Amino acid sequence: MPAINITATVDLAAEAAYIRFCDGEVARTVEVTDEVQIDLDAFAMALGIEILDLQAEIPFQRLITEYHVPIEAIDALRAIRPSVAGYFRIGQSGDGSLVTGGMRAPVPA
Repeated sequence: MPAINITATVDLAAEAAYIRFCDGEVARTVEVTDEVQIDLDAFAMALGIEILDLQAEIPFQRLITEYHVPIEAIDALRAIRPSVAGYFRIGQSGDGSLVTGGMRAPVPA
């Protein structure tokens, strides 16, 4: 299993996010829900999760049982539950520039 290295990219214009937790080449993408997709490598190992709506709930149990997402990644994802938008404080100032306030405190599991 490759090392877990979690990075999150948020596209405010698209109201979407990508959470990558393992390096590797994506072989295929599977739709988990209408709003959540998972990228898999050639060996069906999970590499990252695409959130197509920042308000989407992350289906943790399915990620664990069906896609064998590493527990370290699940723990990190639980910190941003129930939705990606609820975790980041991102806004826009009056002049149109992006304002980030860091991350809110994780919601207890």
